[in-house]
Amino acid sequence: MAIELVERLDEAASELLACVKRGEVSSEEALEVLSGTKAVRGKLDTVQALAAASVAGSRNHGDGGAHVLAESTGMSRRDARSQVRTAEAIGSMPAVREAVEDGRVPLANAEHLADALDKTSAGEVESDGELLAKAESLAPEQFAKEAKRWAAERQADGGEAQYRRLRARRAVRVWDGDDGMVHLYGQF
Repeated sequence: MAIELVERLDEAASELLACVKRGEVSSEEALEVLSGTKAVRGKLDTVQALAAASVAGSRNHGDGGAHVLAESTGMSRRDARSQVRTAEAIGSMPAVREAVEDGRVPLANAEHLADALDKTSAGEVESDGELLAKAESLAPEQFAKEAKRWAAERQADGGEAQYRRLRARRAVRVWDGDDGMVHLYGQF
């Protein structure tokens, strides 16, 4: 059954690709294609992570499926680990999982929600409607900052430990290069 579904999905994707390549879509239709494929991508990312986790579990790999996912899809191990970790995290947050599967929350923003989950709890993340609304509406770069700020506000020390770590890493370095240029490197 699953193989037949994958074959049908491949046929539909090939048909859509051919239609777009031929230029048979208007600008409005192209926007709808982008919106619709966003939802499909969320579902497919979840399917991949769950399938990889299933294989890893049945073969006792112990990595949650990251190796299987990387090997079978050609993605980098780093991306595979991130996708598996995110799938595990959103599995404990049904509202977030549903939003990712529906394409309302991009996978990149779901990764940031998983990071927030590591620092707080699934209940806190799911119960904050404002955070979930921002996950749906903000670009991943903006949401990353928002999710970090949100998590820091909810940590017991109010983010003090992270602030101290960052402050300790502050540095500036100036040197003359071989080419006579003055180089300046800093982290503030």
